[in-house]
Amino acid sequence: MCQVLALETTSDICSVAVNIGSKIACHSLIAPRKHNEFVLKMVDELLESHEVKRADLDLVAFSAGPGSFTGVRLGASISQGIAFGLGINVVVVPTSYAMALQVRQVHPERQTCTLVRWSRRGWFYVARFRWKDDVMECEHEDKLVAEEDVPTTPDVVTDKQITLSAQPVLELAQTRKAQSVSPEQALPLYVAGDSPYQVKSG
Repeated sequence: MCQVLALETTSDICSVAVNIGSKIACHSLIAPRKHNEFVLKMVDELLESHEVKRADLDLVAFSAGPGSFTGVRLGASISQGIAFGLGINVVVVPTSYAMALQVRQVHPERQTCTLVRWSRRGWFYVARFRWKDDVMECEHEDKLVAEEDVPTTPDVVTDKQITLSAQPVLELAQTRKAQSVSPEQALPLYVAGDSPYQVKSG
């Protein structure tokens, strides 16, 4: 089986995962704005504790956003660095897809979910997913929505209800191996209009 290292750094959670055969080992830590202090150490400790050498890795995957600007860029840069050093490819996993998979695993009875994740003050990322014959389909990709326009349908799940982890990132990477890219092409995903900076008039 393809040996994958996965990273999730798009929220306050810093999480890393690696598959050991068909099983997945995952380590997560709540580290708001301190991912850069922990993530590489967490990778090394996880690999060492499961006797996996970096040279054994076939792919690196990361949660690519949209999400925390700094966190998304950190996940991308670390994935690129590891992949460059090993001469392997990277799988870019949209954060909303990983979150949707995690929702389904926690609530297998759900047939739809509308994901609402905080972007910045007054703005949220919104995406919607549906399952058909246990196959996940994205009905609409992430878009930036003002707080007053955030959906309130019964299938809404927020990032306060689900703790993101690297495990679903790894699981999706296993199904997206054919979509892996070279390290220099492994870039964060952003949503149009998602900038904390406003152009002042006058």
